[in-house]
Amino acid sequence: MMKKIVFSAVLLAIVAWSGAAAAEEMRIQDYVFTWHVAKVGSVSIRVEKTQEHLWIIVGSPGGKIASVALTPSQAKVIGEILVQTQDYYDRLMKNKRKEVKEVVPAGDYRVTFSKEGRDFEVKIDRPKAFSSAVLLFENQAPEVGEWLLKSEAMAELTNRKVNP
Repeated sequence: MMKKIVFSAVLLAIVAWSGAAAAEEMRIQDYVFTWHVAKVGSVSIRVEKTQEHLWIIVGSPGGKIASVALTPSQAKVIGEILVQTQDYYDRLMKNKRKEVKEVVPAGDYRVTFSKEGRDFEVKIDRPKAFSSAVLLFENQAPEVGEWLLKSEAMAELTNRKVNP
């Protein structure tokens, strides 16, 4: 009987030790989590989380040079501007000049509304000599803005669900 108890104790210790060793081997230390939140025409909105950062990424066709990585609070500020696109569109399209633009500061970024002839464009970029930029059409910008207004909630959800 004593041999069975000792054998059981040793077997239990081995199983517990091997489980701990296996769990230690399977630690998530370096990761990139991407949540593809929405696509508005050709523009994508996603949340990217690593062990160090969480970004709201807005991208148009063209790869990294055509995307911006924003903090959730930066994204919300830009969203507040983009939902007003119709007001900028109406004002600029009534202007008699062929080319006209309005630049709206948005923290570390800026949103530029521009008209050239009959074309209207919205650009999100940093006010630097060379910066990546996202280009939006008049019909895309308000919907992108609505998504960006939810960026802090999206970040909170991601942090709650993705926490290795």
